[in-house]
Amino acid sequence: MPINLPLSSLRDSVNRCLSVLLILVATSLGRVLAQSADCQTGPVMTGAGEVCGKTVNVEGRTLSVFLGIPYAESTAGERRWKPPVPKAPWPGRLQATRFGNICPQNLDTSALPPQSEDCLSVNVWTPDLQPQSESLPVLVYIYGGAFETGASAVPIYDGAYLAARHGVVVVSFNYRVGALGFLAGIGDLQGNYGFLDQQLALRWINQNIGAFGGNPNRVTLMGESAGAASVGLHLLSAPASQPLFQQAVMLSNPLGLPYKNLGQARRVGLAYLNATNCRLVRDPVACLRQRPVEAILKGEESRLLSLSVLSEGLANFLTWSPVVDGSVIQQQPLEVAREGGFTKPTVIGTNTDESILFIVGLSKGPVSLLAYSALFNILMGDVGPTIANRYAPRLLRDYREPLEAFVNDYLFYCPNLALARNARAPVYTFRFTHAPSVSLWPGVERCKGRACHGDELPFIFNTLRLRGITNPGEQTLAREMSEYLGQFVKGQPLRGVGGLAWPAFTPNSNPHLRFDIPTQVFQPQNPNCAFLDEIGYQRTD
Repeated sequence: MPINLPLSSLRDSVNRCLSVLLILVATSLGRVLAQSADCQTGPVMTGAGEVCGKTVNVEGRTLSVFLGIPYAESTAGERRWKPPVPKAPWPGRLQATRFGNICPQNLDTSALPPQSEDCLSVNVWTPDLQPQSESLPVLVYIYGGAFETGASAVPIYDGAYLAARHGVVVVSFNYRVGALGFLAGIGDLQGNYGFLDQQLALRWINQNIGAFGGNPNRVTLMGESAGAASVGLHLLSAPASQPLFQQAVMLSNPLGLPYKNLGQARRVGLAYLNATNCRLVRDPVACLRQRPVEAILKGEESRLLSLSVLSEGLANFLTWSPVVDGSVIQQQPLEVAREGGFTKPTVIGTNTDESILFIVGLSKGPVSLLAYSALFNILMGDVGPTIANRYAPRLLRDYREPLEAFVNDYLFYCPNLALARNARAPVYTFRFTHAPSVSLWPGVERCKGRACHGDELPFIFNTLRLRGITNPGEQTLAREMSEYLGQFVKGQPLRGVGGLAWPAFTPNSNPHLRFDIPTQVFQPQNPNCAFLDEIGYQRTD
């Protein structure tokens, strides 16, 4: 088997599997999108004009919900691969009762709103629009999807329960993904356009959330997977983001992966130009801007991109992602943490079996020793054989389990543990170990009876009903997870529905909360972390 197959297959499987999450959760309740367009709330004045929304009743409380409020102009045409432009004022009153368009991506999103380059919008769930003596804390959610897919309209991200149960304002938004969000290193393109979208959305929240009852000085930023990676960058590597939020929640952040520099991004960009037939022209960027969006998306699927990752190892594990450009994103996040830059209260969580989805596409059957060894050589360079031997010290017929163990340790658990040790503010760590009765991944056999990547999301948002989960124990677990999250957002002591206190992390005792039935405090032990700490994470060599 050619040595290049394991990495390209693994990378493609990561992108496919993480993208499938959007399909599964979107089609599970596409009917949610059949909303009334009639306004049911009074007007709210934003910086660009008046909006009105709809009302919903949750947990015995009436919420005002505003969907699809544009925070930026369309990114089509000459605005492709440029920083987002704030939305110009509109006349009259905007009916914000439907989710906005989804940013273009290679995914069947027919159960969701249409795809369009005019896609940058925010959604707000608020318990009370009436004047209050004290404004409400704000929780802002950033979706995942390997930086290739994603949308705030996915039903399991519904913020209604969190807003109603805890009396907080919940916000989500769309940002550009794929090549449209993260192409860099060719012409004058610096990349990070999707990340700049996120920053503009955060500035919109800072400037406008007071009109929705929220406190712009009490914002918690939360994300999962690529969304958690985004939160980590805002938290540690992006100085312009610092004034825009005060706390963070990172769910399943693949923190061991490094972010490309502009030179590494350029090699991907050149391969992308070949895939779109724009390389051998006078102005490649102008050529790309003239291409229809369908051609832009088709170029993302080219095998040329898979081959372009071979020389970079982990740095190109995700084809499209933020870039360390020295300006918007200044350093790798763990470097900043080690230098004392981790200063905001944070929740850090991982799942027991994150890695299964990252390995499932590598082989439909057992993984051979040849594929296993080649993968470590490509991903980890000269230390690859040492790591491979540590995780599989004897001959096996199938190397999937040691490969999964390494990916789980190196991408997720160990680097997040290292991050927690460098915190200069309270940090709370958890492990989600519960195997849901209805998995987000029904087509992945190895996820049955496991807590796979993303399985915690319906519990965090308490949207179990959308997955058909009615088990009383699981409903209690969802309320428990929601309770801790709501308390963290409000700055209260962290105690669950049964009174279990969640202790802050300390490097000596390493306390974690185990979210399961029942929830418990425990101290996970992993002898591989000290070994991997020595090797180092976010390696770009």
